[in-house]
Amino acid sequence: MRSFIASPVENESDFSTLLESLSAFPEINPVPLNNLHLTFLFLADINDKQRDEAIELLKEINYRKIRSRILSVDIFPEKSRPHVVVLKIDNKDIMELNNMIQNSFSTRFNPNLRFLAHVTVGRFRKHAIPVDLESIKIDATYIEFNRVCLYKSTLAVSGSVYEKLYCRHL
Repeated sequence: MRSFIASPVENESDFSTLLESLSAFPEINPVPLNNLHLTFLFLADINDKQRDEAIELLKEINYRKIRSRILSVDIFPEKSRPHVVVLKIDNKDIMELNNMIQNSFSTRFNPNLRFLAHVTVGRFRKHAIPVDLESIKIDATYIEFNRVCLYKSTLAVSGSVYEKLYCRHL
């Protein structure tokens, strides 16, 4: 099963105006509110034994709730080749939690150590042209996380379907 470690956005309803603004662009598919999350680690395809190991590792994570300021709305990987619209965030606590997760999982999994703190809020359709984000409205100034979860990701025609397999409260 395709899986990853992430923290769901707790104040997701604060982002409804942003997602409505994104839906005005035919090039962008907004992420559903209940799918907003900060990915720490993509585990790729794992089996049931590895799933159980991942859950045990998450049980050992001991950290506090995180509230982070939103730096900006941006396009990844770059404006000339748009793939996703993201909320850029930067917070010492997020980086510490990421390091803790990376260190815990590095002994049993092959983690991708490159990490850039962001929450994906929209995906560009294939061959989309760049858009100007100046008209994007965002009411929220902070984003909150109080769980770290193991997610299962199923690819569907309509997009990825996420299922939380286990969550550890921070």
